[in-house]
Amino acid sequence: MGQDDQRRLITTIERATDVLTLFTRVDRADLGVTEIASELKLSKAVVHRVLTTLAAKGFVEADAESRRYRLGPMVLALGVAYADRIDLRALVMPRLRDLSEQTNETATLSLRYGWERIYVDQVTPDREVKMSVALGRRFPLHAGSSSKAFLAFLPTE
Repeated sequence: MGQDDQRRLITTIERATDVLTLFTRVDRADLGVTEIASELKLSKAVVHRVLTTLAAKGFVEADAESRRYRLGPMVLALGVAYADRIDLRALVMPRLRDLSEQTNETATLSLRYGWERIYVDQVTPDREVKMSVALGRRFPLHAGSSSKAFLAFLPTE
C-alpha cells in the first residue's frame, strides 16, 4: 500500500468516526445525509459512502421510509464490550487515594442500584481512628451523605 493509499484510508476512517461521533453530540436519534454533511462540512456523496459502509457492518441503520440513519447494533456491542472490560475500581483508585490523602479521611466509591447505594471500594487514611465500610453493603438512598449525593442528581420525580 502506497503512502497516498494510506492517507486516503486514514481520511476515510476519520470521516467514519466523525459520523459516528456526531450521533453522540446531537439530541436526535436519527440524522439525514444532508444534516451530517452540513455538520461535518463534507459532501453528501462522501457522507453517503461512509453511511453505506457503516450500515453494511451494522454500525448504523437506515430507515427505508425516512431515509434517515440511526446508530446500529454494532455500536451497542462495542459499548458492552468496553463496559465488560473496564475495571471501574482500578480506574477510580488513584482519585480515591488522592481524595483520602488530601482530606485525611476515608474515601469511598459507591454505585447506585435502584433505590440503594452499594460500597464497591474504599481508601482509608493512615491513622489510628478511621472510618471503614463493608464493601458490598447496601444502604437506602435516603441514608447518608453519599446516598444524598446520588439523590441530588436524580430527576425530581
